[in-house]
Amino acid sequence: MDKKKRVLMVKNKIVSEGVIYHITQRAPGREKLFVEERDYLKFLSLLKEITRKYSLSIFAFSLLPNHIHVLLRVNNRDLASPMKALFQRYAIYFNNKYERKGHVFCGRYRAALCNDERYLLTISAYIHLNAYRAGLSSTPFGYRWHSLDVYVKNFKDKSFIDTAFILNILSQDTEEARGSYKILMEEASNIKDIKSKDYLLELKGLRKFYRQFMRVIVGRRKVLNCKFVKKFSDIKKIQEIIDKNKRRKSLESKEAKRYVIEQLLSRGFKIGEIADHLRLHRSTVYRILNTSYLKH
Repeated sequence: MDKKKRVLMVKNKIVSEGVIYHITQRAPGREKLFVEERDYLKFLSLLKEITRKYSLSIFAFSLLPNHIHVLLRVNNRDLASPMKALFQRYAIYFNNKYERKGHVFCGRYRAALCNDERYLLTISAYIHLNAYRAGLSSTPFGYRWHSLDVYVKNFKDKSFIDTAFILNILSQDTEEARGSYKILMEEASNIKDIKSKDYLLELKGLRKFYRQFMRVIVGRRKVLNCKFVKKFSDIKKIQEIIDKNKRRKSLESKEAKRYVIEQLLSRGFKIGEIADHLRLHRSTVYRILNTSYLKH
């Protein structure tokens, strides 16, 4: 994909074939989305049906009593139709079953673009630890209504969840990747400073989790021994170059900044947030990006 089109896609949320999104949706106020087991099973049945009908790839999900996380890839340039079908059909089911009226979901779903291996692995961990961090399970692996089991266990029956896409980030060997993923979940479950049940729904909470999860990756690099760790180390070196050359106007410094800006854009950060992070003016960020487009 052309770099200019890629940034425009992030900014304007244009859906393209092969794009991966972190979908979140929740109930209004203190209302619930799921009351009993059959409700969870109904939603999963609808998700499976709509996945096939609209040619989606589901990488991870977590269903909590009052909110939902789904990590998916759009394979036919249409995100709105499957999401409308999924949430509308479940809302009709829920209202009919419990003889209620009104909104089941709190407005439109949120869709955050994921276009980076580091971020994809982080989001999958973030989703799978959601119930544990919310106090709904005593261990990261003890919750029923998420997709973690198919990542760490070898089931005979094929699941509609595509685990290979995420696991291949860790290793091409499936069993080795499962072991590494389990280690990461155990380590990441010890990440502290997540104080409220809604913390994992907040963008600020996700950013903080991302930074801490990257420390887990680096800390376990000898055990993991994967290409993912090396890629993170490369990004870290680039950030160090930027920090040491804040006043330099050399091509090397601009290229490093452009690279980090594109990485952050691919993870859904806004231009203003990137400017604050790099201590640059918004216009400088745009200028760096526009200069790179002119060269290609």
